[in-house]
Amino acid sequence: MKIKSHGIVLTAAVVLALAVPATLVAQAANKEQGRALFQNPQAFGGEVSCSSCHPGGSGLEQAGDKTTFNIMGEVQNTLAEAVNFCIVNANQGQAIAEDSDEMKNIVAYIKSLKAPAAPGYGAPPPAPGPGYGR
Repeated sequence: MKIKSHGIVLTAAVVLALAVPATLVAQAANKEQGRALFQNPQAFGGEVSCSSCHPGGSGLEQAGDKTTFNIMGEVQNTLAEAVNFCIVNANQGQAIAEDSDEMKNIVAYIKSLKAPAAPGYGAPPPAPGPGYGR
């Protein structure tokens, strides 16, 4: 019975080891497709790209973590709603379905813009040991 349970554990480990890289590859592809949409002025039938107002994603570093947005005095309850608001109002384009691949990709790109933690935060450095500064 022990050999059988080890075989099951080994099989599960192999399946997980293969699935994780595939998931990471898919996420990277979604992000890159989202970046392409973000930079394409014709992506949603509009006049300008998202990057016209947000070059390099500027100003969206915290958007991936937000749960509500207030754009031009109107409240959006999801990142997808905020994306569509900008597509329609700033881009003069057509809103896209919130469950579409396009939306999933552009949301993946925006979430990837999260700013790294500022240096100097976190645990303090260790105290110098004996002989420090001699």
